[in-house]
Amino acid sequence: YHGFAGQIFLGGLSHVLRVRVNADNDRRIKLLQSRQQLDWEDAQRHIEQEDQVRAEWYRTFYRIDMHDPSLYDMVYILVD
Repeated sequence: YHGFAGQIFLGGLSHVLRVRVNADNDRRIKLLQSRQQLDWEDAQRHIEQEDQVRAEWYRTFYRIDMHDPSLYDMVYILVD
């Protein structure tokens, strides 16, 4: 499984490695711009809104902070 909330859905399985991959906002914005042909401001706004919705979803349904590194076995940070 990969994608949104896998660290929660599969968290109790000892044979599953939970990995979070983080990219800085500039990298995320550039990627979204290339995928959806958005200007910088629209891409930034879209990402901020999406992050806010996801964070609220985690808080509402699971009462957790989605940025909590203890939810993962490994956190990988992409750097240029």
